[in-house]
Amino acid sequence: MTNESVQMKVFNKEEEPKKTKNMDTCLISQSSADTDIIMEVDKYGKYIRLRNQSHEEKTMTGWKLKLQINNKKPLIYTFQSSSILKAGETFTLWIAGHGGAHSSTEQVWFGLKPWNSKDTLQFTLITNNREIPYDPVYVL
Repeated sequence: MTNESVQMKVFNKEEEPKKTKNMDTCLISQSSADTDIIMEVDKYGKYIRLRNQSHEEKTMTGWKLKLQINNKKPLIYTFQSSSILKAGETFTLWIAGHGGAHSSTEQVWFGLKPWNSKDTLQFTLITNNREIPYDPVYVL
């Protein structure tokens, strides 16, 4: 849990991101020996998606996702007791009013409103052992 590297890449329509089909998505990746979670953020404020890049499932019970928009008071989502992120799979948090059917890997973050262009999003993933900060996302 000590060798951490934080990277952010915003894909434009000419580039082909490796693990996503949505060209309007910002990818934020967090990689370390124990945390291989990539966070995809819809630039239109419809969803936040966590992708498990490791070969092990992650039990996310009690984890929290903290989001601070434009340095305002942070909003915190707490993952339910049934939240498991299997190896290579995704967990999507839809903003209320967006998305389709919701399952154990798709939930709604009530109280969170879509962000706007020129907003700055700061994410922190809080696991049972530590806080993992991500680079800020600047919505274009």
